[in-house]
Amino acid sequence: DESFCNLSYDYFRRLSFTAPKNEYNDLMKRVSEAAAKLIKRKKKIKVGFVMYDSSMWCGDDLYSLFARDERFEPTIFLCIRVDKQVNKINKELFKRNLLHGVEQFKSHNLNIVALGDKKAVAPEQDVLIFLTPYLSWLPTTFNIKSLKARTLITHIPYAFDTAIRRYLCRTEPIFSILWKLFSPSPLILEMYKKYCANGVPGGLYSGYPKTDIFFKDDVNFQFDWKMAQPNAKKIVYAPHWSINEGVKYATFQWNYKFMYEFAKAHPEISWVFKPHPNLLFSAITEKVFPSAEALKEYLQEWDKLPNALFYTGAYYQDIFATSDGMIHDSGSFIAEYQYMNKPMIYLFRGTQALNDLGKKILSVSYLVDGKNLKKIAATIQQVFIKGKDDKAAARKKLFDKYLNYPKTNGMLASEFIYKNIADEFKIESE
Repeated sequence: DESFCNLSYDYFRRLSFTAPKNEYNDLMKRVSEAAAKLIKRKKKIKVGFVMYDSSMWCGDDLYSLFARDERFEPTIFLCIRVDKQVNKINKELFKRNLLHGVEQFKSHNLNIVALGDKKAVAPEQDVLIFLTPYLSWLPTTFNIKSLKARTLITHIPYAFDTAIRRYLCRTEPIFSILWKLFSPSPLILEMYKKYCANGVPGGLYSGYPKTDIFFKDDVNFQFDWKMAQPNAKKIVYAPHWSINEGVKYATFQWNYKFMYEFAKAHPEISWVFKPHPNLLFSAITEKVFPSAEALKEYLQEWDKLPNALFYTGAYYQDIFATSDGMIHDSGSFIAEYQYMNKPMIYLFRGTQALNDLGKKILSVSYLVDGKNLKKIAATIQQVFIKGKDDKAAARKKLFDKYLNYPKTNGMLASEFIYKNIADEFKIESE
């Protein structure tokens, strides 16, 4: 079986197209056991976290657990995007985002390696933790044809999936080669098992590492909100990127002017404008703005307001924790913001294909048509300014049932993931 470990994962993926599901899963189990046996012999086990945007970061806790264990050597690989959506208009934006992410990780004293072009090579790792399922969007070194079976492949979804992922599960190669998949919710794990061709037998309900921090008692959350009035309500506005592509959540094209003008006219609210990183190019390619310069000017106008600022990248937990509410049309934040137990206004457009978890959460949220500017204003006034939150009890009940992973697992997600991986490499005498 150890000889199989030198084959590329592309070999196994092609085999998955013709082999019976049970036989294929049995083979992959044997291959991963052989790889784990080889890795166990090493003095240092290299663990690499891979992503193409710092906002995907799963949080420092999991990294620290590996770093504190003398058997492991963790590294973050922050990559430039190399997919077809990268063009002359947004290439510089991606480069700036890469550099910004590197500085963020360095400021946290993490071992960070930047891969700035398609041909950049990463040193071979023993375990790769992909925070994105899109391997073709990464430099060739992380392509399925480049990866050998002696490296164990794991996946922690960067997003708390509330969309139906039928297409993703069937088309992305990573789901046919996974050693382990760590799911944030049991409902999401059920979805992966249903739609992925081989049913992800390595799937586990771990919880979501990004939200671990919200279960800790000793954290003093701090964020420097721009306050025009001392008792201003603090609101996060987080528009999605998918104007005419992908999941088609975005309502930004209909309300971006209104949201800015509303923020400008209401000093009794302090705002953090936190767009999805991809909006910084989709707003241009979809002609919401005629040029990168026009979009940049819009972002700067938000930043110039005495009661608002523009924010991108990782480490947004402090913003969430110190906020009073959120307005958005994103996917992951539908679930992520539930850990605040605070009201959320969701701007819909009728094209969202939500999974069971997404539908259940929105049933205890405040829904407004993203085109109905008058209703958006009225709901902000009612829910945030007047503080009439009628859905608080229903939110709490749903949270405990589907999102409270420490209650289910008896530990935080980072601890669960670290323990699950580390235990695979325990020497019997230990």
